[in-house]
Amino acid sequence: MSIQTDLFDFYGETIDKIPLDVNPPKLPKKLNKPSKKDEKDFVNTLMYGVTAGFVFGPGGWDDTFPEDLRTRGKMLRLAMCKKCIDETMCTQFDALAYMYSINFLAPLGTNAFHIYMYLMKEELPDKWKILVDDDKSFHQDGNIDDYEAGLLKDLRRWIFKHQIKGIKSHV
Repeated sequence: MSIQTDLFDFYGETIDKIPLDVNPPKLPKKLNKPSKKDEKDFVNTLMYGVTAGFVFGPGGWDDTFPEDLRTRGKMLRLAMCKKCIDETMCTQFDALAYMYSINFLAPLGTNAFHIYMYLMKEELPDKWKILVDDDKSFHQDGNIDDYEAGLLKDLRRWIFKHQIKGIKSHV
């Protein structure tokens, strides 16, 4: 018996009983060439994904943002650049980086704290779990209400706008 047959027998099937569709899908005879606008949109989207930087608050706290998180944020931005461009909003991870930096400037207000904890829970669940497990008196569940969700969207649009300004100033 071959390995392939053994594998199918293991799942209670034999190769003869499994329908195999060997007909590849039909492709159009002539593929449409992308328009100039499509090409420009693609380039702009890719440019955002590759060159947009983090936006940090004033005070020079950007150098305290860990390098592994920077790399993770860049990869997320590259993976989600099309969605970011379509929604004109940065990633939630970019918003987390900004909230991280302004956290050093002054104590966060209630809404900002809830948003920061929500972003931490969504984007860094492993660190969120450590935070909650270490401090038993921590009473934040990591959720935000509709008003705070609106504030987060506004923040993400504001950061996106500053990222675009940064790209334009370097091109």
